[in-house]
Amino acid sequence: MRWASAAAVFLAIGAGALAPAPVAAQDIQLISITGDCERLVVRGFDFSLDCEGLLLQMNTMDGARTGFTVRLRNGSSIAFMGTHGLKPDADSQFQDVDSVIFQFSADSNANTIEATGLCGYSNPYLGPQIYTCLATSDDGEAYMLIFRTDGSDPLIEDGLAGGMPPPDQKRPNR
Repeated sequence: MRWASAAAVFLAIGAGALAPAPVAAQDIQLISITGDCERLVVRGFDFSLDCEGLLLQMNTMDGARTGFTVRLRNGSSIAFMGTHGLKPDADSQFQDVDSVIFQFSADSNANTIEATGLCGYSNPYLGPQIYTCLATSDDGEAYMLIFRTDGSDPLIEDGLAGGMPPPDQKRPNR
């Protein structure tokens, strides 16, 4: 249930002050990227060894919100949420981070921490890439994600109505 848990985190932002209106499932684009979670730091604690090898990028279809979510082996999800930032060139993108969202299980409520930071990434169709997110909460807690893609093409799903792919679905390498 990797997709359901991560999607639940993203849908949770629609009900709060982080989005101007509730986000409906069909208004979300999900991009699944496989690889290795090289570093995950939450509130200054290193969870790198517990991080699974799937990065889920979620975008509202109107482009207002975006985020990156990873899951831990215990079922927790951590998302770096914000808005699209600068685009230095055709193959690079920054995301401004305004919050970090935790969900401790698929059945629990999401917890939102206001934070300031930045994510940066490059075109995943160009082979292995590094996705990096760095953020600091208002009380000085550190959050970091470094994810190295395996070079396989991402899986893109527009909306949730058709269901999510099974978590172990294999995709061919480029």
